Amino acid sequence: MKPKDTGNGKKAAGSIVKLFITAVALLAVFIIVCLFVFYRQLTPVVGVKKYAGIIAEGRANPYREIYLSHFPDQIPVLSEKTAFFFFPG
Repeated sequence: MKPKDTGNGKKAAGSIVKLFITAVALLAVFIIVCLFVFYRQLTPVVGVKKYAGIIAEGRANPYREIYLSHFPDQIPVLSEKTAFFFFPG
């Protein structure tokens, strides 16, 4: 005796497919956001005008302060050919 087809198989399959597509879309969005954040962390800051703010922010963090203790608070006014390169991550 064969079981009687109730007709709910197509609805269940459709729901599973929709759930799978939603999960894949969320995973893709998550990966894109992670890549964007990773890219931002590897993009260097080269603007000399941002130097004082970055040093002040770093000195407020006790874990970064040890690495910044030998840097001056501001770039001297008479300095020439000043170059500033900072990785935020």
